[in-house]
Amino acid sequence: MLYMVSLKSSNKLANAPVEVIEKLRKGIAGALSEGHLKSACVKVGGGMVLIVDSPSNQHLTQELRKHHITDAEVVPLVPLVAFLDAHIEFKKTGKHEV
Repeated sequence: MLYMVSLKSSNKLANAPVEVIEKLRKGIAGALSEGHLKSACVKVGGGMVLIVDSPSNQHLTQELRKHHITDAEVVPLVPLVAFLDAHIEFKKTGKHEV
């Protein structure tokens, strides 16, 4: 399942040594190449948004805690095509897929 994880700006990178930033970059790049992380973006004005593919809410919570992320806003996402398919099905049959 996909989740949007939104993090507030913390200015930790401004004072971090280059080695810490390189380690973070390597970890993000690895998660992107493995497919666990679908997208990682910074917001203009501060903060970060991650699109994460996680098998469950529990797994995502454990991963966030493992990385010491405790103040994120997490929103489950539904792929747009699946959302549209559900609307088409309802309009055609009057029934929701379960």
